[in-house]
Amino acid sequence: MSVFSSKFKNIAKKATAWSLAALTAVAGASAMPGILTTKVNAAATLSDSDRGVIFANSRTDFRDESIYFLITTRFYDGDTSNNFRCVSDEEARNPENDPSWRGDFKGLIDKLDYIKALGFTAIWITPVVQNNSNYDYHGYHASNFNAVDYRYESNGVTYQTLIDACHAKGIKIIQDVVFNHTCRNGEEGLNKLGGEVMTNQLSLPWPQMNEVIMSNGAKYDPNNIYHHNTFAGSGDYDNYNAQIMTIADDCFDLETENPVVANYLVEAYKKYIDMGVDAFRVDTARHISRFTMNAGILPHLQAEAEKIGNDDFYMFGEVCTRGHDVWYRGVPAISTCFYTWDDTDADKAKWSNTDLATNEALAEACYNNNTSADNQPTSDNAFLKGNEYHQPDYSKRSDMGVIDFQMHWSFENAGSAFGTALGEDRYFNDSTWNVVYVNSHDYSPDFCSDKVYTGDTATWAENLSLMFTFRGIPCVYYGTEIEFQKGCPIDKGPKAMLSETGRAYYGDNIEGTVGTNDFTVFGNVSGAVADTLNSTLSQHIMRLNRIRQAIPALRKGQYSTEGCSGGISFKRRYTDASTDSFACVAISGSATFSGIPNGTYVDAVTGDTQTVSGGTLTANVSGQGNMRVYVLSTSKTPAPGRVITNGVYLNDGGAAELIKPVTIIEGPTVDVTSVKLDKTSVSIPQATTATVTATVSPSDATNKTIKWTSSDESVATVSGGVIKGISIGTATITATSNNGKTATVKVTVTKNDSIIDATGVTISPTSLTLTAGGTDTLTATVTPSNATDKTVTWTSSNTGVATVSNGTVTAVAEGTATITAKTSNGKTATATVTVEGKKMTYIDNGVYFEKPSGWGSTINAYIYGGASETQITGAWPGKAMKEVGDGVYAYEFTTDLTNVKVIFNDGNNQAPASQQPGFEFKNKGYYTTAGFQKIVEPVQDVAVTSVSVSPTSA
Repeated sequence: MSVFSSKFKNIAKKATAWSLAALTAVAGASAMPGILTTKVNAAATLSDSDRGVIFANSRTDFRDESIYFLITTRFYDGDTSNNFRCVSDEEARNPENDPSWRGDFKGLIDKLDYIKALGFTAIWITPVVQNNSNYDYHGYHASNFNAVDYRYESNGVTYQTLIDACHAKGIKIIQDVVFNHTCRNGEEGLNKLGGEVMTNQLSLPWPQMNEVIMSNGAKYDPNNIYHHNTFAGSGDYDNYNAQIMTIADDCFDLETENPVVANYLVEAYKKYIDMGVDAFRVDTARHISRFTMNAGILPHLQAEAEKIGNDDFYMFGEVCTRGHDVWYRGVPAISTCFYTWDDTDADKAKWSNTDLATNEALAEACYNNNTSADNQPTSDNAFLKGNEYHQPDYSKRSDMGVIDFQMHWSFENAGSAFGTALGEDRYFNDSTWNVVYVNSHDYSPDFCSDKVYTGDTATWAENLSLMFTFRGIPCVYYGTEIEFQKGCPIDKGPKAMLSETGRAYYGDNIEGTVGTNDFTVFGNVSGAVADTLNSTLSQHIMRLNRIRQAIPALRKGQYSTEGCSGGISFKRRYTDASTDSFACVAISGSATFSGIPNGTYVDAVTGDTQTVSGGTLTANVSGQGNMRVYVLSTSKTPAPGRVITNGVYLNDGGAAELIKPVTIIEGPTVDVTSVKLDKTSVSIPQATTATVTATVSPSDATNKTIKWTSSDESVATVSGGVIKGISIGTATITATSNNGKTATVKVTVTKNDSIIDATGVTISPTSLTLTAGGTDTLTATVTPSNATDKTVTWTSSNTGVATVSNGTVTAVAEGTATITAKTSNGKTATATVTVEGKKMTYIDNGVYFEKPSGWGSTINAYIYGGASETQITGAWPGKAMKEVGDGVYAYEFTTDLTNVKVIFNDGNNQAPASQQPGFEFKNKGYYTTAGFQKIVEPVQDVAVTSVSVSPTSA
């Protein structure tokens, strides 16, 4: 099992120092409570400090971040003395005052408060390693992976200075890394292609020079540091050649199967992990075998991060698959979701640290064994079970997440991207970890792929509303906030001035001053940056970041569309030891949510409060990009109330107002040196409380935030220093400052004579038999009847078979599960649930569809395909299906055509979603809204061959 897979088993049990780094003190603020325990007044807007507390105490893994992506050299020029003109600057006609190497680390440090004012908690920067080519300002032409390029640095400002400055602001830093290739001169520490090679071939144009060197590999590269297969043509990008050929004429493709190369890369990039980099974005990941990644590179980098205590270190890859389908060109081995899965331990154990040929054969086998979609794994890690969050299974997860390229390619509008996600998500190990963006330094969505996004502002707002609330980690490319360079070509190389492309210099738009107290809490604004922060999309992004930070379910929650009627609507939930966050989201149009938990819901956008008693809530939404986020108030995670004021797109119908600057604390940061508690031990009876006060030294510390934790919440809980006794025993309460200083108090919980403990619990009935999709209720009875606390907690041993909520069991899939009822003092009882498959009439040929709740009674199958994608079943909505039992519908059908697809619908709803290609037709295939599930085989009758009677006489 990989390091990454194993560490995720403990992810819900820990909170790192990053959970606290987000907060900086507000003038006059004292130590804030560790967790908000009372619901904020829905009519008022959540305060900045309260939102900061919520975010700080639930920021536990990289899904909690939102990412701002920038090209360092094109962002902000903090030091003109290190500006540099490349050889190709002249060809590109870049003027003297706009050299390609312009922005730098100092400039980025100067503008961290701008990024923080927008609300972004992480920045992704282009590669920092030493480069060497005619036009290398972007950083992807490495000549030395072990060195930082001096053109980024200033006197006294190094890469380490930047990393430390980001961390001081509570911002994580993502370094773009390249494992696939080098610059045109190779890599200095592996095989520098200079000297005689360059002298003899210099008269040739570069592509021919590269070909000559590679075709004479035995002479120029005898140790096989590089691939010797010349250049990949257009077709080679869609097959195994994409992983063993050179992809650009000014690069050399590294032979990553060579253990010398793999080890060199690992050792080089370990240095940046040790410097404190928080994540890697892996460039050109599709051009390296997944096996090589999983066996030779990724686990060693994760192990280094673990060794230095960075348990949250994250890597995500650019698996460039320019298409809308799950399987890129029909080949899983080069598809986006494929890279989220690990290879088997047995296969990885075959990786050789000495033999290139062994590793090459293993990498090629990985490709050849994964050319069919029929043998690809699926996962429910991203999906709720009904309304319940379940523990994800990361045993088969790789050490790398991915950029969601299919969703990116579909972002003509939010509806299209949403539909694509619904169709692809079960093929990722866990799509809640996908990095999601609309555009980048390389591409925009399909309809305008080579231009900076051309959609209008309202469409941008709608796309962003989806990105910040749906599964995945939102990422925004620099300039999006003002639609910078809209419609310009993204990248023309040296064929156009940079100022005419999507890689133009951004600094002119952020000249001036801005300071921050916290994310989206800013002031001291002057100059052009004031106008930029007041722009329509900047304000929209700030509001989205505020909402996301206040609601853990929007960051890490699993999701479901079951019972969600509306164009873009879904529900999300996330639970851990201290969190239970549930939200219903509707974007751009009204939606009804059926079968949801009863309780009080508050909309984070408007503050509207609804008390749900019959499992149904209606969200009324008007306006493109507007949305409603109704949050259930739970005992662990109360609804935060209204989180934002009215904006242009996110509003209650009232006038928009700007997010206003606040008073900024001036002066240097003063670190906490110690934390002291007014008690070292506490003894309290069950069900009573005691208060412990924390004092931070020095008294003028900039950030006095304290996080409170209990070593055993079954004995005692703590919130804001208020300790509550739960059951007899001992526990340690810890107070932790933002920079990791701690103090503890020992709590002894004694018997409370006024409390009558539960002595046992029984469940009735003790067994249930259900059909998949069915529900029934179990009743728990606590003894004695006069027990003070009769609360029970319900759990299922296998949520993939059956879920349980307040005793109501929902059957999910065939199998057995044990349902447990547990009292607050640990007494338990169990019941066995057996789930049978849906009973239905078998058909010889055709398709089955499991009707979701909320759909009408007439279910249609619309089938099309063949070379011209003809309407096989006629015009929309197709042919009516026949109910064959237990909510399953069938349509009998045969065809000899290839590339046949099917869409199921009831005239209003459809699966897959609107504007998405149909599911691949599989004869006798069983489908749900998530797509193909299995082939249905008939139950074989066993013929009677004889009859006997015993005894033969009586």
